[in-house]
Amino acid sequence: MKKSQFPIYSIPDFDKQSQEPEIFYYSDLLSHCQKHQFIQKSHKHDFFLVVYFTKGIGTHQIDFEDYPVKPGMLFCLRPGQVHNWNLTEETDGHILLFNTTFLSNHSSFGNSIHFPVFQNPFIQIPENSNLDLQIKEVFQKIKFESSQKHWLGGELTRFSVLEILILCSRKLIDQGFKPTAFSPNQSEVLPAEKLLESSFSMHHEVSFYAEQMGIGVKKLNELTRSQFNVSAHTWIMNRVMLEAKRVLSYDTSPVQEIAANLGFDDPSYFSRWFKKGTGLTPEQFRKKLLNH
Repeated sequence: MKKSQFPIYSIPDFDKQSQEPEIFYYSDLLSHCQKHQFIQKSHKHDFFLVVYFTKGIGTHQIDFEDYPVKPGMLFCLRPGQVHNWNLTEETDGHILLFNTTFLSNHSSFGNSIHFPVFQNPFIQIPENSNLDLQIKEVFQKIKFESSQKHWLGGELTRFSVLEILILCSRKLIDQGFKPTAFSPNQSEVLPAEKLLESSFSMHHEVSFYAEQMGIGVKKLNELTRSQFNVSAHTWIMNRVMLEAKRVLSYDTSPVQEIAANLGFDDPSYFSRWFKKGTGLTPEQFRKKLLNH
């Protein structure tokens, strides 16, 4: 029998008592972790997550990449990403959950995923810096409004969340990060990402994506190199690799079946390709996760 897929949590799984339980949630991190210990295991969610660590240390794993946790680390996750963490008992901070419509009418981005902080796993903010103090102050505003039933409190909270995303995105850009939403090729990049997400398990050919986008292969390579610093082929196969890791971590189906579902006709080639990218065969990768 196959194992079930990663649990996929929604905001009401954490709080049904807030002003807008379907679309927004705030908590101090210590209370959140104590009340919801199930989040220590790998899972997905259908909302955006922002977590700011102010105390403690540990490890935060996002899509099978480990990141150190320490004060001043801010992580922003998109819907669908797989993550878990291992934190010391005293770890504290702030955590926000909000759905895809929460900021839709309050930002020129239209979709929160276009904020630079959701295109990069984390940002390190120096402790006691002006930005650190500013962000903590905004979180306190969110905490206050979330605990009250004031008129238009939800609107004030939206502006506060927006302030955090803008401040941290500015910091990333100042550090040299080039966000998709600010790219001169934005009109091509965003459709390309959407096309990749819907087609990667069936199509690995660069020519397919170029044709669907109405551009040449050379143009697509120029686009992915300028935006993602990789060739179009690597851009496609990186997405396939991420999905392969996700599936191997929860699905006990034979490797040849998983390979076929990811668009590989030859399971032996899939295994060689996977080992070249990870240093492990699919079976070894699966075993490593079980022993983790």
